[in-house]
Amino acid sequence: MLPKTVTRAALAAVLFLSQSAITAPNSDIQAAHKLLLLQQTSKSSAEQRKVVDSMMDFGLKVHGAHVHANKNLTTSPFSLSSAFGLVLNGAKGQTLVELTNALALEGLTPAQFNTGYSQLRASLKNISKDNKLSFGNAIFADTDFQVRAAYLKAVREGMGADARTVNFRKPAEAAADINGYIAKQTENLIQNMVNAAMVDGWRTALVNAGYYKGAWAFNFDVKATQEQANFDNGKENKLTVPMMHSYGKTYLYHRGDGFQMASLAYKNGDFAMDLIVPDQKDGQEVGVSLKKVEDQLTGANYRAWVAALSPRKVDVLALPRFETEYKQEMTEYFKAQMPLSFSNDAEFGLLSPEAIKLDKVIHATVLKVNEEGTEGAFATVIGGVRATSVQPTTRLIVRADHPFVMVIRHTASGTPIFVSTIWEPKPLARPAGAAR
Repeated sequence: MLPKTVTRAALAAVLFLSQSAITAPNSDIQAAHKLLLLQQTSKSSAEQRKVVDSMMDFGLKVHGAHVHANKNLTTSPFSLSSAFGLVLNGAKGQTLVELTNALALEGLTPAQFNTGYSQLRASLKNISKDNKLSFGNAIFADTDFQVRAAYLKAVREGMGADARTVNFRKPAEAAADINGYIAKQTENLIQNMVNAAMVDGWRTALVNAGYYKGAWAFNFDVKATQEQANFDNGKENKLTVPMMHSYGKTYLYHRGDGFQMASLAYKNGDFAMDLIVPDQKDGQEVGVSLKKVEDQLTGANYRAWVAALSPRKVDVLALPRFETEYKQEMTEYFKAQMPLSFSNDAEFGLLSPEAIKLDKVIHATVLKVNEEGTEGAFATVIGGVRATSVQPTTRLIVRADHPFVMVIRHTASGTPIFVSTIWEPKPLARPAGAAR
């Protein structure tokens, strides 16, 4: 009998990699099987699995709540969960219960969260030089705001967080300090995250920010990219976008209920982009098929889809070369999800002896997809203020020429780095130095 951690598909992948005489080090077939092997033989503790699953469950719920027709949306479940992890560590009593439930961390204590997050950090750092994922967690405290030593020790050891002092009584300077930190962490892709009006009155800010860059396991041929007026997002005229193409390549593939899912590998299998393209029937209103996919997009379903992936030759795969950015204050959404944390009755006594409550949640992302790979950045800022007493056909084609969803995940752990719903791909310039 096979060990529980190794499925028959994973064993087949091991045999394939050991026996196949593939000359190209990053061929499409080898890349697909390496992805399969990595995601099916991943070793992680119960705490790490729970943290990753919570990121997906919580993150997809937040993403789904902010989807709007005809608008692009990219969120980072990893960033949101990381920032709220800093909040979690400071909570106690019913506030801790509320946060634990809202973050889909039922059954996990803050100490166990820190253990799982620490292990996840190590896993996310264990990637090849061809790809990059860097991020930081930080606590910005007002000059006279006392942060408990035990809290700092917990988030430093578990989340790699550091503490910084700013003067929120000079809000323009405080905003500049926070923006400077985020710009540095995101390779300047995200700037001016907060302004003086936002931070005025804050006592502390809990921040996560990071940068991602991944090179495809095998590039799209720039010569195969075509300017096509065929992206149908329901408007009178179809959009003209540069569509990248690959022909006859092997991808991990899954046919779901009303959609196709193809997993595009980044080099060495460190990360994967799961391209989820709804079935668009002739005469069907654009957006109906996307809504059907979005209604199914839960953490449990997504994990099942990933588990069902298998290598398939895809005759044509088409994907826009595009960029998208998103910035949103999500305060009202989180107030509804965790009202106690935003109220004067919030209990954050483990963070500071001063009574505080959450004030604002701001989230931002940038994502760029081209023939060479993907570049992106994410940031989340949570401000705290003083609390007061008040079936496939023979020819298989995956063509993202209508609104689609995609998820970029760390392969070994399953960590969702980005989730995107794309209604109107903004054309991205050809990579610098790329041959025409």
